[in-house]
Amino acid sequence: MANLAKKISLIIFSAVIIIFISGNVFADNTMLHKAADSARNGVGHTENVIQDTSNTVRDMSGNIVVKTEEQTKDFVNGAKDMSENVRDGAYNATRTATDTVSNAFSNGTVWSWIIVAAIVAGIAFLVWYLVKRNHNE
Repeated sequence: MANLAKKISLIIFSAVIIIFISGNVFADNTMLHKAADSARNGVGHTENVIQDTSNTVRDMSGNIVVKTEEQTKDFVNGAKDMSENVRDGAYNATRTATDTVSNAFSNGTVWSWIIVAAIVAGIAFLVWYLVKRNHNE
């Protein structure tokens, strides 16, 4: 059994050595050049992607600055126009309330006096009721 294990180990070791030796034989200069070209192309593509991304970010940030400046100018011009219109007397406000109708009970003072009179009448009735009840007993 030990001889069998030694033979299998020797066969596996020999196969590994042969694979490594033959791998070096098949790797000629064209394969190395192709690998180098592939690496250069990969680096070049990565550089292009990074450059395109940075250009896009730069353009976007420039657009944000331009749009913000335009909106600020529009806001300032609008505020200036509104203040000039108010100063020139061009301010027009429309009423949203309905027209008032006047009658005798539309005044708040009238309702206050009606409430006061009702309270006085109630107090007078209670005093009269208590006096009459005590007088009958």
